[in-house]
Amino acid sequence: MGTIKGTTKGTIKGTNEGTIKGTIEGTIKGTIKGTTEGTIEGTIKGTIKGTIKGTIKGTIKGATEGTIEGTTEGTIKGTFKGTIKGTT
Repeated sequence: MGTIKGTTKGTIKGTNEGTIKGTIEGTIKGTIKGTTEGTIEGTIKGTIKGTIKGTIKGTIKGATEGTIEGTTEGTIKGTFKGTIKGTT
């Protein structure tokens, strides 16, 4: 328990409760729960449920359930269920 400040290189295993501020570079495996604010760049594999606000750049493959608000640049392949608000 506590705060991680600075640069972290390597693998973090376990459960994160709290706030992550800054930039995450690399691969995230597992489940992200909570609120994500900012920019997601790259490839998202798996299932996205909930609301995405902001900018998504890259490729979304698989099933997407929920709401996408903002700007989406790239390709959506697979099944989309939910609402798209904005310009498509």
